[in-house]
Amino acid sequence: MYSTCLSCHAPLGANESVEHLPIGRRLAFDGKRGRLWVICRRCDRWNLTPFDTRWEALEECERHFRATKLRLSTDHIGLARLKEGLELVRIGEPLRPEMAAWRYGDQFGRRRRKAWRTFAGMLAVSGAAQFTTTLALGLALGPTTIVSSLVGGFLGGQLGGKYMERRLTRRLLVLPDEYGNAIHVTPVQVAHTKLLAADNAGGWRLEVPRDHKPLIRFRSRDPGWLPIEGEPAIGFLRAALPAVNELGARRSVEQDAVRVLEEHPEIETALRHFSRQHRPKPSIFQRLDRWSRVPPDSLAMQEPAVNLALEMAVHEDFERRSLEGELALLERAWKEAEEIAAISDRLTLPEGVVEQLTELKHRHPDP
Repeated sequence: MYSTCLSCHAPLGANESVEHLPIGRRLAFDGKRGRLWVICRRCDRWNLTPFDTRWEALEECERHFRATKLRLSTDHIGLARLKEGLELVRIGEPLRPEMAAWRYGDQFGRRRRKAWRTFAGMLAVSGAAQFTTTLALGLALGPTTIVSSLVGGFLGGQLGGKYMERRLTRRLLVLPDEYGNAIHVTPVQVAHTKLLAADNAGGWRLEVPRDHKPLIRFRSRDPGWLPIEGEPAIGFLRAALPAVNELGARRSVEQDAVRVLEEHPEIETALRHFSRQHRPKPSIFQRLDRWSRVPPDSLAMQEPAVNLALEMAVHEDFERRSLEGELALLERAWKEAEEIAAISDRLTLPEGVVEQLTELKHRHPDP
């Protein structure tokens, strides 16, 4: 079992209560479906555990859950906290809205709070720079000068602008182009990425800006576009959508996202639908469009609930594919074990028994 989150790579922590899964400080389990997750306390992502470490740990979690006083319980989800601090989330048959609220509500709420703290810190640093510069120039040039205030405000604004530029141009992921060259994708490129209808099998495609520099200049120019589709495009969205939804969301927006997800539960269906949907521009982008030139069909122009729903759908699709891969490996291992068992039986059975069993099987076929 891995010890770090698959999404943010933060340590998952440890526990002493579940002997067969000593990883994690919050575990979620669904005994009926045989699923067990370790929930990252930093980004609130649910990390699905491998099959080989799951079954005994599931029984332990169920046993601990039944022996512990519930802190919170609904018809579909229960939460218990053990003495050593380990939290267990027991899932029955949750409805999608309730399951989504548990899986993603804390995550989006935490992003929103972090965004507000970042914004407040940026204002504080900018204000401190302005005050310090104004005070220094005021003492040097005299208290009546207006120059000190103007210079202080200018430096404070420059400091805030540099900070925002640094955040918008940090490297998120690396994307190969058609020639095999690496394109370092930044948040500003992700925001400008276009979701378009296409004539391919999926019915949609993405176009990613090749360079971020033309996008952050006062008068932007065409950065060039890299088309991607199919599995590479879904992988791109899995890494990019958390950056698009970096500001988090209010509870009402989360509920709207759940409704969108209920209408389009499959990621391919959702992307095909929204690639053909007309999206009006928000007023702020209308005012700034002459300089920023954000494409009307970009991810930044999507409704917040749509982007949240797409992030949920991409994550659940990835988890579903992981399960399908594990099941395929198990089926192959089972077939190999069955073949070995059959060979072993043939070696140990007396002569004529195999023929008799075959005859009985043909005489009494399975219903």
